[in-house]
Amino acid sequence: MKIIFTTVVRAAKLGQVHGGLFVVDYPSKNLIFESTCDEDFSGDNERGGERGLRGIAFGDGCVYVAGSNSIQILGADKFDTVDTKHHDEFDSIHEICYHDDYLWVTSTGNDCVVKLDKALNIVDVWHITGKQHENHHTISGKTIVNSSTDLKDNLHINSISAHNDRVVFAGCMTPLYDFDTLQEVQGLQLGGFTHNFEEFPDMVISNKTHAKHLEVITPYDRIFYPIPSYRGHIKYVSDKIAEPNWIRGMVRHENLIFIGSSPARILVFDLDKRSFIDELNFSDDPRHCIHGIELLGV
Repeated sequence: MKIIFTTVVRAAKLGQVHGGLFVVDYPSKNLIFESTCDEDFSGDNERGGERGLRGIAFGDGCVYVAGSNSIQILGADKFDTVDTKHHDEFDSIHEICYHDDYLWVTSTGNDCVVKLDKALNIVDVWHITGKQHENHHTISGKTIVNSSTDLKDNLHINSISAHNDRVVFAGCMTPLYDFDTLQEVQGLQLGGFTHNFEEFPDMVISNKTHAKHLEVITPYDRIFYPIPSYRGHIKYVSDKIAEPNWIRGMVRHENLIFIGSSPARILVFDLDKRSFIDELNFSDDPRHCIHGIELLGV
C-alpha cells in the first residue's frame, strides 16, 4: 500500500521551504513521490507563516489536500493538481475528511467546520461555540454563519473524521462529539493538547500530542502508549517551538495505526501486539513535522 502524507515546518522563517507532499510505499519504505510546498507565505508568525500542507482525505477517486487556507484536488495516480480553491472562510485548516460525497474541513483559526461539495464549493459553515475550563474545554453549540470574518480560535477545533458512518469532531482539549447531535461520543482524558481524536466501529484512538502518547480506547480498556523517542542524529535548531517527538497525523488500516512525528517520521503501531513495531524516517530536522496522513490502494 501507499502512504501519502504532508509536512509542515515549525519555526520556519519567511521565504524558506516549508513542508510538502510525499508518498511512500509500505512495507518497502521506498519514497515514490516528493513535492515541496512552494507557495508564498501569506504572513509571518512565531511558527513561520503558513508553514506547509495540512490534512489529507481520499474520496471519489481523488486526493484532497489542505493548505492553511486552501484545498487542492489531486489525481490519485500522478498526484497532479486537478483544482485548487481558496475561501475566506478557511483559516489555519487542520484535519479534513470525506464523508457522504462531501468534504468536511476544520477551519481551526476561527473555530469553524466547513462543508464542501466535490467541486470545492462551500455548502455550509458552522461556528463552534463552547467554554474554556482550567484544564479542558467543552463544546455547547454550533451556528451556521455567512462569514467567519472576525471569529477567533478559542477551542482550537482540529479533529474531524467519519469512520463509523457519522462525522465526529473535537477541539484540542475537548471531548469527541457527534457533529449532527453534539452528543459526546468519547470523554476527554486529561493530558494536554490532543490531535486526531477519531472514532472507529470498535475503538476510539487519539494522538495525545503534549503527553507524547498514543491513546487507544476500547469497550474494555483505555490505555496510553508512549511513543518511541527519536534516537537518530537531530539537527540543531535554537527555536524551542521545533522539537522532536511532536505527534500529529494518524491513519488506521486493520490492525495497524500509522502516526506522524518529528523529525518527519511515521511510527507504526500494531493493535494486536499492542506495541510500536516499525518506523519510517525522512528527516533529521526537528522543525520538519508530519501533519496529515492517508492511505492509497487499500
